[in-house]
Amino acid sequence: MDFNDDDAGPSHYYAHEEVFDEFRSDSDQSDNDSIPPLPPPTVKHRPKTLKGIIATLYLALDGVVRIDVRRDYVLEDALVECKKEDFSPKKLLKVKFALEHAIDLGGPKREFFHLVSTEATKYLIGDFGKFFTTNALAVQNRVLFALGQYCGMSVTQGGNGFPYFHHLVYEYFVTGAVSCTIDIDRDCIPYGILKYILDKLDTADSKDDIQAVFQVDEATEFLYATGYTKPVLNLGLDNKDNIQSILVAYHCFLKVKSEMDQFIEGLCVTGVLDFVRESPSVLKHMFVLIKKKLTAEELKSLFKFECGLEVDSLEPIEKQSWRFFCNFLDMCEGSYSYCAFYSEFTLLDDCGQCIDCTISDVLVFFYWYRQCATSRI
Repeated sequence: MDFNDDDAGPSHYYAHEEVFDEFRSDSDQSDNDSIPPLPPPTVKHRPKTLKGIIATLYLALDGVVRIDVRRDYVLEDALVECKKEDFSPKKLLKVKFALEHAIDLGGPKREFFHLVSTEATKYLIGDFGKFFTTNALAVQNRVLFALGQYCGMSVTQGGNGFPYFHHLVYEYFVTGAVSCTIDIDRDCIPYGILKYILDKLDTADSKDDIQAVFQVDEATEFLYATGYTKPVLNLGLDNKDNIQSILVAYHCFLKVKSEMDQFIEGLCVTGVLDFVRESPSVLKHMFVLIKKKLTAEELKSLFKFECGLEVDSLEPIEKQSWRFFCNFLDMCEGSYSYCAFYSEFTLLDDCGQCIDCTISDVLVFFYWYRQCATSRI
């Protein structure tokens, strides 16, 4: 399956915050335990937009559940809290951090969701998109079920979900099926020995090359763990594609099916899974690691330009400065050098070469400027 990435990105995060603020009831602001009831939508009128989905899920919350957690042990405490009788993922969550006196009007809860999603990665594996890893103890203790619940609550109640899964893991959330013809970017393979096998098979040009790959004992174990029974001495080029697909399907998905299914079970309890399967592209950015570069337009949208009112004569200068800044961001997006943008202002490195400036450099400059300004106060 191929889900459109165009629907994902920073704008969805802003929309999520707006939805949460707009549909937060007055009773939530006053820390009241009641939430206005909302009848479940009919199939005919199921929402298809992010705003509609979040609003439907949020307004369907019934009651309030309060949890106390220690900041340094947030996941451990969260796992204990979700086993209490009065806990329900369909209730409005109120979080109190130990030894902190903040009243939860949204901030502590979002911080809690962020910390839980970060700590949850200890049960996952992978650098370029997370996969589940085998953990029988976690399955036995229903840890993945709890994480699925908190992920769904994060989506519903103002968090950012768990936005780091590989897109094929999200595809499993959507379809509930594992394809045996999986094609995956080699850099995303979470196991070193598996990546080694696949790379060697990619360059194999003969029967001897195929068999040489599995002269390594660990490679042979990885192959036969899948249930493959053909002897290594009988392997040929016609087996290459089949072996690669089976290895990826088993070690990245089928081997951890219990872990994935338990997480999905927790997600289902919150009501989020239904919308994931109905509108996968809309919610994808809350589950999947999406590589998206920050653009000049997105950065400019964070600023609101207003001319000074006290000295009208400065208005043309202020407008010119704003245009200069906007053009500067556009140039940075294209990795233009400073001197190519402004001939009177040239920065050189130690070798006398022009220094390129990118959007990342601009963000670093803002951070540095803020730190300097703070230190002067």
